[in-house]
Amino acid sequence: MFQDPPTENLKAKLKKEKKAALQKLAAQEVQLQELLLQIDTMRARAQAKSIEKSEPERHEFRAVGQATADALRFDEKATRKRLIDKQLIAVGWDINPDRGNTAEVAREVETSNQPTKSGTRYADYILWDNNGKPLAVIEAKKAALTPEKGRTQAKL
Repeated sequence: MFQDPPTENLKAKLKKEKKAALQKLAAQEVQLQELLLQIDTMRARAQAKSIEKSEPERHEFRAVGQATADALRFDEKATRKRLIDKQLIAVGWDINPDRGNTAEVAREVETSNQPTKSGTRYADYILWDNNGKPLAVIEAKKAALTPEKGRTQAKL
């Protein structure tokens, strides 16, 4: 025959279990906070250690950085060929490999009304839309110059 469990005992038992679970959760929270503190401490140490390089290591890093910068000191022609042409081709522009013009990309286009003695200048690239209207002007500069020089010239 079925009998209902005594409700007072069940309530007391559930209350006891709940209290134990909350105590366990609180203990785990304390443990978690301690672990997070340890992680933060270890990160700070690792960061400080990575900053504290020996003089030979700093010299080596500078030498590698300088060698990279020297390798990228392209003149304007090399900047066009090695950087701009490849990037335009990569995004789908039709570039003539022999430096000639296509319906999409013209090179060394004479522009007038420029702030020069002759009033003319040459745009390194003009990208044309399907209706023959200019979409963009790209001005190449040697890699050692700031992008602002080319940006200013392209705006003009």
